[in-house]
Amino acid sequence: MNTFTGLLKKCQAILEDPYLQLKKKAQQGELYCGYLCIFVPEELIHAAGVTPVRLFGAYPENDYSEKYLHGRACEYARNLQESFNRGIFDFLSACVFARTCDTLQAVFRNLSATDLATFYINIPPSHAAGPQRLREASLDLLDSELQRFKSFIEQQFHTTLTESALRKSIQVYALNAKLMEELSVFRTQGSLSSMDYFTLAKTGYFLRKEEHNTLLQETLNTLTERDNQKVALKKKGTKILLSGFLNGNMRFLDFLGTLGLDIVADDLCEFSRYFTPSPSGGDSASALRSVGHRVMGKKCPLKVNSVNYFEFLKEKYEQSGAEGIIMMIYPFCDPQSLDLTWVRPKLKQEGIHSLIIQPTLDLDNPAQIETRVEAFIEMIND
Repeated sequence: MNTFTGLLKKCQAILEDPYLQLKKKAQQGELYCGYLCIFVPEELIHAAGVTPVRLFGAYPENDYSEKYLHGRACEYARNLQESFNRGIFDFLSACVFARTCDTLQAVFRNLSATDLATFYINIPPSHAAGPQRLREASLDLLDSELQRFKSFIEQQFHTTLTESALRKSIQVYALNAKLMEELSVFRTQGSLSSMDYFTLAKTGYFLRKEEHNTLLQETLNTLTERDNQKVALKKKGTKILLSGFLNGNMRFLDFLGTLGLDIVADDLCEFSRYFTPSPSGGDSASALRSVGHRVMGKKCPLKVNSVNYFEFLKEKYEQSGAEGIIMMIYPFCDPQSLDLTWVRPKLKQEGIHSLIIQPTLDLDNPAQIETRVEAFIEMIND
């Protein structure tokens, strides 16, 4: 059996330069489809034998993106545009955008003018906590979008997506969410460091889900054995729930760990928010309807109203045993900014400490962030 250290080193090797590694595999015949959002129905891509790849802005310098995007575009959109301009993602056979914000829609329009096959899927707002008629209306609208996307995948990759193939992919993704949920328990209990958790999680964006599932199961086996041997990590620091979006910035996560924070749980777009298990709609639902239920079940402030998102965040905070919430938000990210103007006062009313931090890909403001985090920890411990 692989050791935990060996499994972690495997993940670190994949994350060292993942897109370059995928480019080499693509030259050998592997097919990849890029996507940008947790609401993209990956099961349809996976069922076609194509590997979905999450796209993070991979180029911190923005020499060319300013020619294509307005000056108030967020760093993620600029990094993403820059990465496309510099050919970092030129191994992709297609790229899928889900409806998020106007800025990323501008990136989509720019890519649509190139030779890359692109698709824009309209994901309706979630009414999971609303009246039945609204839930059904959202699912019906999503059904039509999934049918359009299914046709795009079949045409682009010259295949037919059968019901059985889709159900198999649904099972693979459901298992992945279950294994990641089990892994998060070890983090909350203190048997797994937050950085190791994030490393294991992010690796899955660059593998077939079956490979990631195998890696996760092996990791869980080693962690269980380590727990049985009473081997525990010495964890210190203020327990924090981290929320928002980081563009997969592992360097920033590592930096936060040096400031006296113990990230016991998260609601980050690229981590727990992505892996949170969602309802399938029952065995009687069609494969596409089951995918629709999973997509609509994800909790993101872009699709869930502020009241429901606040309740979700509060419950996650209470279950984690965290002492405060740090919210990561990029400058000029209007959707999250508007949501937090309502959520933060509600958190204060509940006696929950919160802090907003604006991260950057190249970490050009560490001293300012360090000062604010130190003050936040003092406020919690006062």
